Amino acid sequence: MKNYLYIISLIVLCSCAGSKAAKYLKQGNVLEKNFKTTIPFEYRNGLIVIKVQIEGETYDFILDTGASNVLSKELNAKLGIQPLDSEDVGDVYGDTQRLEYTKINKIKIGGVNFLETVAAISDFNSVTSLSCLDVDGLIGSNLMRNAVWDFDFKKQTITITDTESNLKIPANHKESKFYIGYAGIPSITTKVNGMTVLNNMIDFGYNGGIVLPLKVFEKQKNKRIKKWVKSYGEGSTGLYGKKKNITSYDSKIDEIKIGNLTVKNRIVYSAPFMENIFGLGFFKNYRVILNWKIKRIKMVEVSPLKDELYLNYGFSYSYENSLIYVSALTENSNASKYLKIGDQIIAVNDKNYLNTPLDKWCKILENGLFDENKNETIITIIRNGKKKTFQLEKEALFN
Repeated sequence: MKNYLYIISLIVLCSCAGSKAAKYLKQGNVLEKNFKTTIPFEYRNGLIVIKVQIEGETYDFILDTGASNVLSKELNAKLGIQPLDSEDVGDVYGDTQRLEYTKINKIKIGGVNFLETVAAISDFNSVTSLSCLDVDGLIGSNLMRNAVWDFDFKKQTITITDTESNLKIPANHKESKFYIGYAGIPSITTKVNGMTVLNNMIDFGYNGGIVLPLKVFEKQKNKRIKKWVKSYGEGSTGLYGKKKNITSYDSKIDEIKIGNLTVKNRIVYSAPFMENIFGLGFFKNYRVILNWKIKRIKMVEVSPLKDELYLNYGFSYSYENSLIYVSALTENSNASKYLKIGDQIIAVNDKNYLNTPLDKWCKILENGLFDENKNETIITIIRNGKKKTFQLEKEALFN
């Protein structure tokens, strides 16, 4: 169970085909005619953060193929851009809020100027753990669709160009057709244990691996899927927060096919409300080229995939009002024998977490609550006013 998963993907939802937002999201172009630029990026909590320039100043933006562009409320106020209108905007769970959206005349990324692109305006500080990312907005697919994007996750660089002929792509690359949905968001068709699964979002706004639809998991459970575990508690973090009291599953899939790429023995996640997703945790194994013009994703293997091991402590944790608490547990895990959801975590090994300010929590999100290289840890909790200490061991709940 990976402790902290972000799924910040955002789509401006339209109530009808004639929505103004739908028309605006198709707008945008690039100033340059023949261009190629390479930029560095950094990881923040497993998400891609790049530098962009707006009106001559530099800002930090998350790059998210599963989203439309977004500006933080603070940045929009600073820029003084007037809203065009408002729309209901949904996150990955389908939770919606009425948000204003606006048009940005020019965003410069590396040496490339993207013109007349639309962005929603959102309050990133409304969700504590999103505020830890300390970014000014999102670059989404409604902007990205105007160029070819070449991601080198090993070197942490992105090459942006107008044509694939500017890139050296090995002949032995793998590829798949992708489909362009609303706001330019790309999705692929896959085969999971031989079963066709449609509309799998290519989502760089998800720092996890593969999300398999719950209905597909349930259909294959105990038939094609033999190895799985059940967890309960809070879900991943969307733009408007987490889902509480959900039952989720981690399972091992024997074979997944994406175009002419076949991967075996992958661990996938399934939960209510969540759609089909292929996130950064999966694509980091490849050099990835996304080309909206020809509707193709190309993947160059960087290192051979290894069989994934489901080796962990069997619990997740979250944060609220300066307190860290147990937020989810995996059934029949070592942790489930000792911990309960809602237990306040006050110490891990020799580190004290009785009262945790936000800046300390942000560091925990980046580095973890305990040493992942060790196979045992000592955790102290408070439950019903009583202090309890347990020694937990990592275990492989399935191989």
